[in-house]
Amino acid sequence: MKSSLIFSIFILLFIVACTRTSPSGQTTDPIPTPPVVPEKTETYTFGNAIFKGSGNEPFWALEIDENQTLMIKSIDDHQLKLIAPITEITRVNDANATKLSANLSDKKLTVMLIENGCQDNMSGKKSSHALQVVIKDANTKETILYKGCGAFLNAYLVNNNWELESINGKNISDLPTEKAPTLNINLLEKKVNGFAGCNTFFGDVTIKKERLIFGNIGQTKKACKDNTVEPVYINLLNSTTQKHSITKEGKLFIKDAKNTFTFKSTS
Repeated sequence: MKSSLIFSIFILLFIVACTRTSPSGQTTDPIPTPPVVPEKTETYTFGNAIFKGSGNEPFWALEIDENQTLMIKSIDDHQLKLIAPITEITRVNDANATKLSANLSDKKLTVMLIENGCQDNMSGKKSSHALQVVIKDANTKETILYKGCGAFLNAYLVNNNWELESINGKNISDLPTEKAPTLNINLLEKKVNGFAGCNTFFGDVTIKKERLIFGNIGQTKKACKDNTVEPVYINLLNSTTQKHSITKEGKLFIKDAKNTFTFKSTS
């Protein structure tokens, strides 16, 4: 009997403690506890690499995947492993470079792919691009700079600046054209431009296995007297059957239904 009375008093005190009183003296419901919101984390998956680069002293590495995601790793004091989608791609014509931007909650990443060739300062290996990677930390205000070399991989080796060398085995210097046509392919921006033999051109480009798919090709309207190369070259860009390949020597072959074009790299 005594224990039951004590238990009842305890329950009454608990109920009173869990209620609050309004200014008018009326009791109201207990204040609800806000739900716990889990902390958000930034996780991105990384696909098949289309570009790889690295640097020494300290060692660091950069990869870009087919979905335009950056991955940066280092084994210096920072011990970085950052993965972030590219948010902006900008052409920097003065530097002959492509600027890539990406952001994490506490870091801003900027990558410069510079198309002037590069040689590793330890191995001596040559690559198509010089690299600069800048990482700015929003919390510490620290800026990290990495420099190195890199190149596109496999089918993406076509991402380069090219000059036409021959058509069906005939050297371009023996053909009626003002000067050698060019083909500048930027698969990150999905843009192409160049010189067709008399007029300049520009448009869109994507890659699908061994096919380069050009679209929305526009060109200047200069009169091209006796220039038979340009019409054939523009037909190549508009072809739906052309295929390309890269030789062991680093040359680009593009073949349509009638002609085979051989390009050399100018980077």
